Amino acid sequence: MRRRSQKWWKKPFFHLLTLVGVQTTILLNKHRKQHRRRRANLASVLKEVSVALVDKDVIYNPQADNVPLPIDRLKGRHFLSVCPNTEASDSRGKRAQRQCKVCADRAKAAGQTPAERKNKRKLTTTWCRECKVGLCLDCFEIYHTKRDYLNN
Repeated sequence: MRRRSQKWWKKPFFHLLTLVGVQTTILLNKHRKQHRRRRANLASVLKEVSVALVDKDVIYNPQADNVPLPIDRLKGRHFLSVCPNTEASDSRGKRAQRQCKVCADRAKAAGQTPAERKNKRKLTTTWCRECKVGLCLDCFEIYHTKRDYLNN
């Protein structure tokens, strides 16, 4: 028995791939419902999975909603600079401040409640212009050299 096409396998392959995507979306939405998080749709799940399969420099961030974190912060040239002033900071005559990403993520990972984190949050006037992230002097090197910057 001869097949009419050399590419007969494509239809069952993509059918199975779609089934896996649908099942993954169902399981992910059950998990998100338990944690009172926003539902994901099939297109965003398939996009996230395909990007993760193709790009080795992308890691999954369970805290974000369907947004993988690029590891571009470990590559290239990054320089510490002063945060640009905003209209609000100019009107008060003060420098603009941002929350240090590393300090905030460490506090969140330590299990502190939002109220505790707010009382102890570290505001800084420096940031990485390339990453657009507020970083204090101590955390700048850690953020740009370690893949898992939460653990020293």
